[in-house]
Amino acid sequence: MLFHMGTNGREVRAMSEAVSAELRSQLARHRWTVRRFAAAHNLPLSTLHKTLNAGRVVDVEDLYSICVALGIEPADVIEAASREVERSLASNVTPFHKDRSPEVSDAEYYDAVAKSEESTIEVPEFPEG
Repeated sequence: MLFHMGTNGREVRAMSEAVSAELRSQLARHRWTVRRFAAAHNLPLSTLHKTLNAGRVVDVEDLYSICVALGIEPADVIEAASREVERSLASNVTPFHKDRSPEVSDAEYYDAVAKSEESTIEVPEFPEG
């Protein structure tokens, strides 16, 4: 199994990558940009970027803060990530963010994820600023 060292000195493995991917997907479903989400919820932008891009092992406190801000249950994120890890292990595929084409920007990736999945959650409008 492939892994890399995170900025917090721990190995980033499949589960952290899957949790990061699920959190990115949730942000996209809720139509948040990373910068806007961080500012609106007083989350450190650099920590949020590292968490969403699997640049570090996902911290439980960070996971909880992000989930609360999104109005979702942390257990749902863990469950979805676990299913994805099991699926990828069964098919010997690693479908996470780091494996996408380098020509695809984050914005294009998030847009594609958002368009591919329907959301039934109403998202409040926040003024840009």
